[in-house]
Amino acid sequence: MTKVTRKIEKAENAYKKEIEKIARDIMENRDVRLILVAGPSCSGKTTTSATISRYVREYAGIKSHTISIDDFYKDVEFLPGETVADKDFEALDSIDLDLLHSSLHDLSLGKTVDIPLFDFEKTYRNGIRSTITLGKDEIAIIEGLHALNPEIYENFVEKSKIRRVFLDCHDEHENNKFERLIRRLVRDRNFRNADAHLTFTLWSKVVAGEEKYIYPFSSQADFSVNTYHSYETEVLKPFAEKLLNEIGKDSIFYEGAKAVQKYLDLHEGEIPTELVPKDSLLREFIG
Repeated sequence: MTKVTRKIEKAENAYKKEIEKIARDIMENRDVRLILVAGPSCSGKTTTSATISRYVREYAGIKSHTISIDDFYKDVEFLPGETVADKDFEALDSIDLDLLHSSLHDLSLGKTVDIPLFDFEKTYRNGIRSTITLGKDEIAIIEGLHALNPEIYENFVEKSKIRRVFLDCHDEHENNKFERLIRRLVRDRNFRNADAHLTFTLWSKVVAGEEKYIYPFSSQADFSVNTYHSYETEVLKPFAEKLLNEIGKDSIFYEGAKAVQKYLDLHEGEIPTELVPKDSLLREFIG
């Protein structure tokens, strides 16, 4: 085993151990019905939720249903603002709280619940995404910007029936915004056909929303997981550098791009993507 493969294995095992703690708690406390998962952009919510689901299924036969709070958005016409561009989709008031409260309450009691489907192209709820009844060996994983906000669940779900998971991503330099921005640059190009300029354009609003709606409730979590992998920058570096080169000197984001490049320069060497395990969280960004 080479030095690089040892580094990869160590990082992957460290992440898996954190997820195993969550899965073990769920398996040992069978009253738990709802797993609330929140975290800032590119903190690995999709992969972490899927990994929790896989662990509890393989080790204890527990079936999981994933629910996005985004499907509980109010129809855009009911949100404050003259145009769609004026609407604040990140505000708690953008969520149909009455429907969300009743749905989480009923799910926790094993009642049948219709989960709505929000059509982002049409900007309104458009039918039912799924119908769920949580049996004895079933849980629901609830993902969303506001998932850890007590206003979502407090007074509507018994405390013993929930577990709250907060995800973040930061390296030893504690510069979590650079690490997540690098992840997002690569993900946006690979999966959303977005260039670096668009990612930078949206980033300041994304960060502002996180500081307002996510981080204040991180202390509410039963489990906090740092999803940063110690080898990830060496994997993402060549992708990110290519994207940063798209930001010219005449761009308002030029200095920001230079700062990210300076951060990348702290990491020597590159690790080819073929060495990244197929089930790694990093696949969420590189494919």
